[in-house]
Amino acid sequence: MFLSSGIVLFLALLGTFIIPSLAVDEDEDGSYALHHSCDQDYPRARYALNEAIRMARIAATEMGRGLSPPLLNTYKLIFEQSNVESGPSERFLFDKVRKTFKEVSRLYQDDWAHAEIKIYCDDRRWSPEVGQVLDPRDFPNNVIPDDLLNPRRDPDLQRWVDLQTGEHRVGVLPCKSGLPDFHDWRSTWQFDNPDAVTFTWCGPNWHDIRHRTIELDLMFANLSDVDMDHITIYYLSHAFLIMILLAPRFHLRGREHGWFRNIGLVVEEAVETAPPHALFAALCLLDRMDIGLHSNAVLRVAGKLERRNPIQFTHPFPPPLAQPLPPNLPQV
Repeated sequence: MFLSSGIVLFLALLGTFIIPSLAVDEDEDGSYALHHSCDQDYPRARYALNEAIRMARIAATEMGRGLSPPLLNTYKLIFEQSNVESGPSERFLFDKVRKTFKEVSRLYQDDWAHAEIKIYCDDRRWSPEVGQVLDPRDFPNNVIPDDLLNPRRDPDLQRWVDLQTGEHRVGVLPCKSGLPDFHDWRSTWQFDNPDAVTFTWCGPNWHDIRHRTIELDLMFANLSDVDMDHITIYYLSHAFLIMILLAPRFHLRGREHGWFRNIGLVVEEAVETAPPHALFAALCLLDRMDIGLHSNAVLRVAGKLERRNPIQFTHPFPPPLAQPLPPNLPQV
């Protein structure tokens, strides 16, 4: 009898401590999905998205086990800290950044209908809004005024509707407005999930989708012309990581781009912006490739990169960078 009571008490205590922790972990999980048109027209986009999440996973791992001296110096440079261990505010920032990376790394791929973060790759989801049917006989000279016909309105006044989600928009569509990067929307149709958001990555405006992932492109590349501005401008995985970090769940809404704009941030501003996080994650990935910021102080602040152990090729030409796409795209 005493043994049975003890088992019941043990199970009750176990549920008290374990079940809430599981609930917290479950709350932290989020999901993402690329629209099916992305795989059709931009198959390498999924590679970039996978690399974006992998960069966050590497950053969380490195911060969890203690940053190496090169990465610690990089962290201080990006987040403007004199000493990570010098006080509670610095430690709080360090833990906050690590927690953000950990949450990103926990994102899993879900089906389109249920994903929290939905990513489109162009403007095709928008259709001209169909208004009331007008009869030309009701107007002078049997001509309907242009301002009443949606397709003939000024571009800033044209109305659009997403037939899948019911979202409405007035004005020029994101990708047709010349945005080279991406545009974000708060979802208006998933009221039960405050973290739900849709993004449009403007694939037609991107620099060159033939650019490979950072890891594949730079593994054997000559780094003389590569710096952090090159990383932030030409690699989609960096842009995708910023996009993910701008989801409501991460509470980071900054839009600044480029290496120099990040250097001047104070600690409080760095916490509130996404690009420094994406920049540090990219450098954590490069560190795994034995690439880091230049050892020369001037070149380091300028964002120049160097390979710590230069590659010694045993044949006259380096291996080709281009590799054919496998039939099945990798999953995170």
